[in-house]
Amino acid sequence: MLIKRTLTQLQTGIFLVGFCLHSVTATAQSDGASAKKHLERASSYSAAKDPRAEEEYKQAIAARGGEYPEAWQAFSNHLAYALRFKEAAAAWRKYLKQTKTKVSSRELKHVKRLDRGALLRSRYDNRQSMSLEEMLELTKLVDRFGSTQDAVPYAERAAELHPQSGEALIALAKLIQNEQRDRALDLLNRGISF
Repeated sequence: MLIKRTLTQLQTGIFLVGFCLHSVTATAQSDGASAKKHLERASSYSAAKDPRAEEEYKQAIAARGGEYPEAWQAFSNHLAYALRFKEAAAAWRKYLKQTKTKVSSRELKHVKRLDRGALLRSRYDNRQSMSLEEMLELTKLVDRFGSTQDAVPYAERAAELHPQSGEALIALAKLIQNEQRDRALDLLNRGISF
């Protein structure tokens, strides 16, 4: 009788452990699938410049308990495109920390550019003094991470503050050459004369 009862308890225990393991595995798979769906949705929203992308990236990362390097990388790129350099650099660092591969020099340079963009953007936004070289560097970073349209106001400001700088005039001309051909040609001619 004691053996039969012990055997029944042992079978019940094994059944419960098996059920719990199955539940944990199913939950982990469900969380992984959920994370992947959120990441796919975030990428789609991001490509369409839909503001819902940010929340989807956050949900994808949360579904994996914060450990989702591919989502951190994509989220960083999304933030950089929105010119949110400081946040983009933080997300990129999370990606680098979680990635299984050896970090390349290209990836380290990327985070340095994001950090530099954060510093210069902060100084620009706070109307702190910036050299012409810093303004042109910020213009290039905005053009690289954002869009040409995003970069134009920075180049305009550099040309406005430094009207005798051929470099500033040429940088602006390059950015507007497709939309404002005549003005770009005028800026190039003026820029070359300095």
